[in-house]
Amino acid sequence: MRYMVTAAAVLMTAISQGAPSDPYVPARLVEGPAPAAPGRMIVGGGEVLLDVTIDGAGQVDHIDRIRVTPPYTDLVTAAVESWRFSPAEVATREGRRKTESHVLVAGVYRPPALFLGGSLGEPPKDIAKPAALVPMPHELTPPTYPPNARGDGTVVLEIEVGAEGDARAVRVVQSAGGFDSAAIHAAEGWTFSPARLDDGAVPAFVYVVMGFREPIVSGPGR
Repeated sequence: MRYMVTAAAVLMTAISQGAPSDPYVPARLVEGPAPAAPGRMIVGGGEVLLDVTIDGAGQVDHIDRIRVTPPYTDLVTAAVESWRFSPAEVATREGRRKTESHVLVAGVYRPPALFLGGSLGEPPKDIAKPAALVPMPHELTPPTYPPNARGDGTVVLEIEVGAEGDARAVRVVQSAGGFDSAAIHAAEGWTFSPARLDDGAVPAFVYVVMGFREPIVSGPGR
């Protein structure tokens, strides 16, 4: 599977470092694989929220599971473990210093089955609270399945979240062709409780895995 590294991504990483006077520059993804596709026998959808701790070298130090839905939580976690970031930086009197930080990774998977008469799969479950440096979405609005699409697809997006909690920009970092526009459209409507550092709101980058499953119809008599 392709790694999430392009010339544009490298350029945007450089731009994201900000002016020397910026008090805080958030960690930003440099490269890493997209999550593996779920098995065809998985008939439910799901939501995943991960609080990912990034060390001062840009490596994933550990991952705290905030919201889980089997088997999607394991798929997203396995991919994120090998992601690499440009580390966060804080301004000090001596200059800029790389520092440990937290990054939110969210996964939203539409169920493949349009079930007539009930729901399928396990519902998402919140099991922990994230660190203050994690901007939390108010609602994980799922994407719609594009009418002309075929098969399954996984899109990884980067959302630039401002200090006010608004989605300033949404960018594709792992494309799935015809699914990209639907993923972007869904993410553009997300709003967040902003990340906080030392009792002040700060900007952040959020990474969203949008999973599309080809629809089927299931129900009594089928």
